[in-house]
Amino acid sequence: MLDGLDLQRLVTALIMPLPFWLGLVVAGLALLRGPRARRLGAWLIGVGLMVVGLASLPPVAEVLMGSLEYAYPPRGPEDRRPGDAIIALAIPNS
Repeated sequence: MLDGLDLQRLVTALIMPLPFWLGLVVAGLALLRGPRARRLGAWLIGVGLMVVGLASLPPVAEVLMGSLEYAYPPRGPEDRRPGDAIIALAIPNS
């Protein structure tokens, strides 16, 4: 049984761009089997594949990521505080 937190994680994962649009493609494939909704199924497949394909093109991806990266410009070494310690995490050999 799903509790509130698991349901929230599931919904969040499903509305992420890639699973959402690929879900539309799967829904379109399911609709192709029925005689009444073939046109809607073909439309869902086309739109889903088009959006996934466009979003994977480098110029489109750069525009989408650029708007996010603009809010957080890279910081130089002078902006960082010196550290007192370094922590190295490792998995011991068995």
